[in-house]
Amino acid sequence: MLTTLKKRQQTAAALLLFLFGPSLIAGVSLSPSCIDGTWEVLAEEETHFHCTAEGDMQWTLLLTNSSRPISLATCNTNCITLNTYQGLFAARITDLHTSTLTINPKNNRKLYDNIQLVNGSLECNRGDMDDSFAGCGLNFVYPPNGVSCTALNTSWAINVSCVIGSVYSSRKLYTCSLIRTQMSKKEILETVTMVTSSTSERITKNEIKVSGSCWFYTTLPPDEGKYGFLVSVSPGGRHFNMEDKLFTVEQPGLPAVSCGPHPYVLENTRVFCTCSTSSLGVPAGYLRWVTGNQLNQGTVAMQENLELSSKRLDYSHILILSDHGRTWFRCDVIWATEEIRGENYTANVGYPPKTPHFSFNNLQRNQSVNERDQVNFLCESDGRPRPIVSIYNNDNDTVIIRHSSPVTYSFIARCEDTATYTCSAWNEFSNHSGVTTSYSLEIGVNCKPRSLSFNHLGTVKFGNKTQELNFEVITYPAPNKYDLWFAPLVINNSEPLFRRIESSELKITCKASIQRRYLSRCTLTFYGGQSRSDGFYKVQVINEHGEDNFTIAISYGKGLMKQQLNSLEEGREEVANINMIQSNVSKAKVPGADNLSQ
Repeated sequence: MLTTLKKRQQTAAALLLFLFGPSLIAGVSLSPSCIDGTWEVLAEEETHFHCTAEGDMQWTLLLTNSSRPISLATCNTNCITLNTYQGLFAARITDLHTSTLTINPKNNRKLYDNIQLVNGSLECNRGDMDDSFAGCGLNFVYPPNGVSCTALNTSWAINVSCVIGSVYSSRKLYTCSLIRTQMSKKEILETVTMVTSSTSERITKNEIKVSGSCWFYTTLPPDEGKYGFLVSVSPGGRHFNMEDKLFTVEQPGLPAVSCGPHPYVLENTRVFCTCSTSSLGVPAGYLRWVTGNQLNQGTVAMQENLELSSKRLDYSHILILSDHGRTWFRCDVIWATEEIRGENYTANVGYPPKTPHFSFNNLQRNQSVNERDQVNFLCESDGRPRPIVSIYNNDNDTVIIRHSSPVTYSFIARCEDTATYTCSAWNEFSNHSGVTTSYSLEIGVNCKPRSLSFNHLGTVKFGNKTQELNFEVITYPAPNKYDLWFAPLVINNSEPLFRRIESSELKITCKASIQRRYLSRCTLTFYGGQSRSDGFYKVQVINEHGEDNFTIAISYGKGLMKQQLNSLEEGREEVANINMIQSNVSKAKVPGADNLSQ
């Protein structure tokens, strides 16, 4: 391969002269051009040097151990060889203004006796015409033989070693160059001096070949691709590969982070995060957790054991309230010198609802209002996430409104709105709360007594036994006064005439319901055996806001005609001046009520 390259260089020089003629020649030129001032003369091959100049050309050799040059040949239209050293050197004209000197070291006895003949400097000059000359140092070489190279990688690190069985350089220049390849690209990474030792293989009277070794340490680049490595061994410049071994570089996948509980973590508890990636890349990187806040840009919190190469890394951290919206976590893939960042997870720290603030008409206490007054409730609570708050009517077991805090609710008060109302708050952490998450207020709506259904309570057949009649009254507060009127039965459907009485035959008491405080349960107690006349009682129940009247028919079974009772029942609203309420009829039955003797 090297010989072919030399021949091409020599041919190119001759062609240049042929194409452009002597007009381009200025001074003396020598080809091939010497690399670093020397040219390798291969032991088993001919080496050709071409000198181009106008006029006479003289080839001389300057030995390293002598200051006097040795004339080898003079050339003009032809060449005259002065010293051949038994065919080691031969000169000839190859073209106009060009002469060629050939070195043939193969089996040359003179060379065997004196290696300096191919270790000096070869020059071409114009003789006595001027001082123009071109020269090249000679380096007699045996190319490397028995070369074995290996490459081993540990993650990104590449260790390359070569063992050279034998090689020789007359100038003792022994080097190795590491070349990285990627497809058609080649790049020399490093050149080192070979470590040599003598062999027993003699090549001249005083020279022997050497063996050697070279070591390289390098790293793979962070660019995706498939990379190979060659070692160029000099002298000889031959390339040796690593058994066609290729090293793959692939970028890792982006890290993905999931943290829980989600979306909020209860204060003073742990958040549990998992980082995962589809690939750690080739060579494999590793996962690393980084945490930071508004005050610092991030510190390493946890990283994977480099020997495990796991595609998942878990992390947990206790969060406090001050972490909310400030502390963040991020998972990175560390790959070579690159830091492939994932997205930040910012902590959302929650806490249970605080004791609600519950106000009624801007006051946080029990109150009473009058019917048709406006009532304004405000229910609110602090918590994260924002609590769901409810206003609840305890007495009728009804949720009035439910929404995220705060909520307001307004209505025009009715007597039936008398109740205990509770403001309660809830979020996902309510079960962890050590505080009361509800607050209650009692609301009383002042109203005078009124019938729940009919003001006429029916007919009671009186006897000798004590009887009771129960009925309910809408009122708040409960009635605390009572009046009685009695009217005897009249005939011809005329209006009964009531007179106020204090009867020992009848007693009335009223008591507010525990569950529904706007309802009072009233009891009429009849003590039998005293009165003997049929008639009507008008009962008046009174509280500080007004009163309402109720009537009841009393029958002792004497002189009361069935037709009159039927007429009375049909016209009881007119007789008792009753205002009928068409809903929720509640009428208590007592023995003898609404029953006449058949």
